[in-house]
Amino acid sequence: MNVLLLNLNHWGRSFTPIGVAMVSSVLKERGHSTRLFDTTFYDFNTINEQKEGEKYLSYKQTDLSNYSVKFDKTDEVADFKQILSDYKPDLIIFSVFSSHLNSEGEYNMYYYGRELIKKSGKNIPVLVGGIIPTSIPEKVIHDGVTDIICLGECEEAIGELADKMEMDGDITNIKNIWVKKGDKVYKNGVRPLINDLDKLPYMDLSIFDDKSFYRPFKGRVYRAIDTEISRGCIYCCDYCVESIMQKLYGYKRSQNGGVIKGKGY
Repeated sequence: MNVLLLNLNHWGRSFTPIGVAMVSSVLKERGHSTRLFDTTFYDFNTINEQKEGEKYLSYKQTDLSNYSVKFDKTDEVADFKQILSDYKPDLIIFSVFSSHLNSEGEYNMYYYGRELIKKSGKNIPVLVGGIIPTSIPEKVIHDGVTDIICLGECEEAIGELADKMEMDGDITNIKNIWVKKGDKVYKNGVRPLINDLDKLPYMDLSIFDDKSFYRPFKGRVYRAIDTEISRGCIYCCDYCVESIMQKLYGYKRSQNGGVIKGKGY
């Protein structure tokens, strides 16, 4: 089946979101097709993180145009409609990840995706994964756009979902997945965390435009990607979404403010 992935980045700085790259690699390993609609290089006339950083002397000035990195003034809605028409996806997926540019970056990303899909006018199943649907699943599943949400880790769950959708199977009983059908929402708990991460395929970086890999750092430009070298955080601060993730997987708070293993393992 054809799966269209979205990277709703409006911050004027390139990302290679790990969740999107991992979902693409898992889907391809299972025989599905993926494409990425990436808004990173659209000129939205909003805050550009690099330019703001240079303005307030947080960053050294860097000219990325020397590396063919530029922002387009084309219409993102028209381009999105075009890729829907050309690619004819059976499922649209977008993952809401954190942005350190402002404290509400995650919700803004979710809002951008929701509004873009509304404007497309297409009747294609939509799955949302990441921080926002994991934190406020009831609100997201009833937002008028989202048909499916994935809580917590999504690689195995989305792989199973795509396989079943392709075979017209029952998708209402997949762990980590909530499905809305009419007025009914089928809510499933989470499967245990993946113990051996090495069994997962490597991130699919081929879906990103080459411009995504050029990153300014201390006045120079490097080719780089986003990576994680640990899973989550050992602390459970009340103000942080990490505590929600820990509760989802059965962590319990220890006396010293850290966490101990729970039923998720």
